Amino acid sequence: MTGISAIMFFIATFHLAINCYRLIRGYADEHLTDYGPTIYFSDPRGWHHILKDCFKQHNRQIYRTWVLWSYDWKVIVLPIILLTVNIIVGYSFCAKLKSFYIDFHQIYGLIRTYYSIAFVLSLITVGLMSYRIWIAHRNAANY
Repeated sequence: MTGISAIMFFIATFHLAINCYRLIRGYADEHLTDYGPTIYFSDPRGWHHILKDCFKQHNRQIYRTWVLWSYDWKVIVLPIILLTVNIIVGYSFCAKLKSFYIDFHQIYGLIRTYYSIAFVLSLITVGLMSYRIWIAHRNAANY
């Protein structure tokens, strides 16, 4: 339990550090550009944008699923694989946007893949949590 708490503390601290980095970079470095921080915060090309989006929701959902299923790691194998694939697709999206020649068909495919995997990941984790809660409720209703 201490190890998991340390990992969750690291993830939360890393998420906070990324947000502080984005905040300082957006308001200190980009304040003299044409549209200022608005363009910086809405630009999806940065590595920090993809990493922040991946850490924002999916880690918490995977952790909650793991806790609800009595710390059984076999339940979260597929969500962890999907999270890893989602991070890889997100970074390849960033690499395509930074290249000189942008093929919009590839970009469109990467965007669809990224959000489809994110949707499936959320669907699986929420479904597993709901199923576990439903099973516990059904078993407790007999008493």
